[in-house]
Amino acid sequence: MNLCANFDSAHKSPHLCAKPYEGILLFYSSSNTIKRNTISRYPNCIQLIASSFNVIYKNTIMNKLIISSISTFNQITQNHIEGGVEMQGGCRSNAFRYNDISNGNRGIWLDLLCNSNSFVKNNITNNEVGVQVMPCQLNTFKRNNFINNTLHAYFEDTLLSSILPDFWWRNYWDDWDGTIPKRIEGKMIINHLSFDPDYPVPPTVKPWTNFDWFPAREPYNIPGIV
Repeated sequence: MNLCANFDSAHKSPHLCAKPYEGILLFYSSSNTIKRNTISRYPNCIQLIASSFNVIYKNTIMNKLIISSISTFNQITQNHIEGGVEMQGGCRSNAFRYNDISNGNRGIWLDLLCNSNSFVKNNITNNEVGVQVMPCQLNTFKRNNFINNTLHAYFEDTLLSSILPDFWWRNYWDDWDGTIPKRIEGKMIINHLSFDPDYPVPPTVKPWTNFDWFPAREPYNIPGIV
């Protein structure tokens, strides 16, 4: 059974929908709680579209969790998520706490302009890429465990997004050598203005680096996951 909901507050009844690729879909919905479900058959287990002030708590999510289309101020806490978290369409001010995010191509992916989201005390493990951030601003990655990912983190910046960069602080990295700050390698993309639309000027791409200045020396004990 899958649910497609367009309502405000959890006590109202959603209607069923016949979308075989969505487990639970909130569409222009607010102040709902999705709690203690196991969702496994759908490519997109949970998706929020233009939905805010919702709580996703203690679920087992065996494929993707997608937050899109300016969804804001959602709380995602103590879930087991396989297949990854995707954030698209200018989502901002969402909070991820105490989640286990594992076994995805990208554990966490932030698309363009997904700003001011926070990721605090999550286990990010066994992914191809732990975190991938496209040009965004003011996202916080703090006190997470990065363990056994092929690549822990990667980002792309533009001159504009680098004015207010993303913030990496006190994360545990299992490949950190314990001496200098942890380097997070990415790219700076410099776009050029062309006065002839038939001859666009390709962007300049340069290696770029962010830092976690004070990495943790031991992994965090993160209780409360499903």
